[in-house]
Amino acid sequence: MMAQGGLRPTVIFMHHPPLKCGVPETGEGGFAGADMLGDIVADYPNIERILCGHIHLLTHVRWRGTVVSTAPSMGMQLTLDLTWTAPPRFLLTGPAYLLHHWTPENMLITHAVQVGGYGEAHDFTQI
Repeated sequence: MMAQGGLRPTVIFMHHPPLKCGVPETGEGGFAGADMLGDIVADYPNIERILCGHIHLLTHVRWRGTVVSTAPSMGMQLTLDLTWTAPPRFLLTGPAYLLHHWTPENMLITHAVQVGGYGEAHDFTQI
């Protein structure tokens, strides 16, 4: 990052989130090297976001000076049980994804997009 010309805004893409997100898929075994990665992330305030998948749930959490976001699923969503008393289960859902947009003002805006199932768009004047 520094070698490429300073502290440019940076996004890190990963499959597994580097922290526990409250579901068994991130709580069992954890992420090997999370502390080392966290130390690196904490040293670079230009890391705008860490974007992950794997857990099939939309989550956002502040971690080591940045935000870690996980994407929803393209086919199934994990059930959420923060008590950890039920075995992991899933729901068949419509596909969804995250769309990330860098603005000219250098802001990263993320939209969660559900594919299909919305019906037709309506003008606000018709409500």
